[in-house]
Amino acid sequence: MKSTSEDEEEYRALQLIGKSWRILKSNPVLFIPQIILIGIEYTGGLIFSSSLVPLIARQASEEVLTSWLLGGEIGWVIVSVVVTAWIWGVYPILVKDVLEGEPPKITEAFKEAWHRILSLLGAILLIGLICVGCLFIPIVGIVLLFFCIVWFYHYAPAVMLDNNRAVESLDTSKDFSLGKKWSILGIIAFTQFLPVLIILVLLLPPLILAPESFASDIILYLGGIVGFAVGILFTTLGAIIPAYGYLKHKHTPVTSSHN
Repeated sequence: MKSTSEDEEEYRALQLIGKSWRILKSNPVLFIPQIILIGIEYTGGLIFSSSLVPLIARQASEEVLTSWLLGGEIGWVIVSVVVTAWIWGVYPILVKDVLEGEPPKITEAFKEAWHRILSLLGAILLIGLICVGCLFIPIVGIVLLFFCIVWFYHYAPAVMLDNNRAVESLDTSKDFSLGKKWSILGIIAFTQFLPVLIILVLLLPPLILAPESFASDIILYLGGIVGFAVGILFTTLGAIIPAYGYLKHKHTPVTSSHN
């Protein structure tokens, strides 16, 4: 049995990020699930955008419009949560394929993740409730939230690779994540905050120097394209890394060119 310090030494953020990047670079098909997710979220945002609402308002009463918007937005949130859980369940299977020297089987991974959708959804909802509950506890809640983010980082691999149910997956993820908090936080910072920083660095200086100009409009347009590309890159890496780390440090090592 390995000690906590040995686990921390092996589970290194930079090493996991680098190897996950090589997996993604060699298998660009891994972008597909995240493109689907972002496409669904973008479509939902477009449907309920301010540009579409006036078109509907001209043909419907205020009560009908309010009901349509409220029901539609609730429905879209539900669909978005379900698809997010589904897609996060796809990646452990795809990464497992790669580490076993096989091409990623997208269709089969989606089917397998769908069979586990209730456990994936249950885990996401439990994590959300726990994190929200932490925010209602003064001072101590922030510390608990910090630990929850670390403990439940590997919930999707725990569901998909160990056939755990929702509560079991959180326990398994917590046990696996012990002693790895700084590496996990480093990975989260890399995948969540670095892309925001990149976009800000690219967009803010020109917009500050030349606001309300044609150049700033072009920059905003290009920034949207860059933001989309950066978002897909980092969200895909963010889904691959916990799956790769879980497979390499919990499951039996497999032979692969990505080892």
